[in-house]
Amino acid sequence: MKILLATNSNGINAASTDLACYLANLTRSTLTGVFLEEEDGYLIPEILTVKSGQNNCDHCISRFKEACIARETKHNIHRDKGVPLEELLIESRFADVLVIDPLLSFSKYNLENPSGFVKKVLKYAECPVMIAPEQFNEITDLVFTYDGEESSMFAIKQFTYLFPQFAHSNVTILEGNNMGNNNTQKHSIHEWLQDHYTNVTFKTKSGDSYISLLEGTLEEEKGLIVMGAYGRNLLSTLLRQSHSDNLIRSVQSPLFIAHK
Repeated sequence: MKILLATNSNGINAASTDLACYLANLTRSTLTGVFLEEEDGYLIPEILTVKSGQNNCDHCISRFKEACIARETKHNIHRDKGVPLEELLIESRFADVLVIDPLLSFSKYNLENPSGFVKKVLKYAECPVMIAPEQFNEITDLVFTYDGEESSMFAIKQFTYLFPQFAHSNVTILEGNNMGNNNTQKHSIHEWLQDHYTNVTFKTKSGDSYISLLEGTLEEEKGLIVMGAYGRNLLSTLLRQSHSDNLIRSVQSPLFIAHK
């Protein structure tokens, strides 16, 4: 498996690095650090500080190597110069998973959560994207969101095929929104999940109560959360309806988002 960790030339985010190394070690894969260079780049989250007079990108690459060696993670370095979004999308075409911090940005004036840059990555990336939380610990539980749409089932399948190591984890399925009274569809997803996971529980809500249930889950420190395509379904709805402007940043768990 090819796992990417995206950053710019000003610093590497500790939680993103922890998550990326964890996934690489779990799957016995090589982690590729993608260092995106643009003049006057700016990184908002907490970074590993750069010594005065030292080339920023060279220092960040050195710190990334040190972090990987300390965690016994196999790693590669890609140093991409050009338009950051274009460079990263090309990298994603030849990758299986992209790990990114939600506040990664190339503008000191962009304070959105997630940043404008990350929103574009979520929309156009050609592989699944894993958004890192503020702090990362070991993944023990999984939360799959299923709203009856094709994209949500696609995301669940992508995660399952990429990470079979979680087959015996505790899995919670949040069902809702467009499910209605479609008992055939409910039976089908139950059957599929039980063929791939040993510990599965289901929570079913509809309408606003489903959004509230999901918001509550996002704000808890509960495993890893899997969602469908960004900008076209549940996640974008949740972001519009949330009372918190920093919902993604407040999430205590990694978010796995996949496109079809």
